[in-house]
Amino acid sequence: MSIERVMATETSPAGEGEGGHGRFKRQLSLTDLTFIGLGAIFGSGWLFSASYVADIAGPAGIVSWLIGGAAVLLLGLVYCELGAALPRSGGVVRYPVYSHGVLLGYLMGLITLIAFSSLIAIEVVACRQYASAWFPQLTQADSQAPTLLGWLVQLAIVCVFFLLNYFSVKTFARANNVVSVFKFVVPLTVIVALLYFFHPGNFSAHGWAPFGFSGIAGAVSAGGIIFAYLGLTPIVSVAG
Repeated sequence: MSIERVMATETSPAGEGEGGHGRFKRQLSLTDLTFIGLGAIFGSGWLFSASYVADIAGPAGIVSWLIGGAAVLLLGLVYCELGAALPRSGGVVRYPVYSHGVLLGYLMGLITLIAFSSLIAIEVVACRQYASAWFPQLTQADSQAPTLLGWLVQLAIVCVFFLLNYFSVKTFARANNVVSVFKFVVPLTVIVALLYFFHPGNFSAHGWAPFGFSGIAGAVSAGGIIFAYLGLTPIVSVAG
């Protein structure tokens, strides 16, 4: 089925079907979409990935971040073109339908469901680990596993995340705007602090690239760099 035929069967870019049923309420502004993207990028990825990349690539992990950023930038430009040319709700799930048919659309939908479900779990675990710095009773002393109280806290966080998304997309956007400002200020503060206490010797203590180019390339995927950068898909998904 061609893209023109698929688009011809859809009566509204906002997801309106026959008879005007099922239309989405457009409540998100450009500011909301921008903060959704920033909030998705400035998540737990840059915190967890920093240590993994250092282990895999050493100081040359900086090059890995540049390579990963360039790759995701190209992907982002593709999504920008698709989002402008095909203003339909669903984002990454809808585009495969246009290009390859319904079967691939279902497969991408299933993959996206699994990915987003695991992402929620990752963020919940990250919240509990961060909180353990102030509340050690949330994490077992001999490991990073949660205690009974930690499991209960994680369950409560999941419920909060669910309610923010369930009640209204605008409620989610407002909460996300506040959180995203905080998530932007913290990394900026860390960067300033690291530059202030900068030690050039750390780049040559064990060699600039102790594991060679294979370590640099491996850190892009295995180090979580792509995961840390991928905050652009939520913008396309909710833009409709």
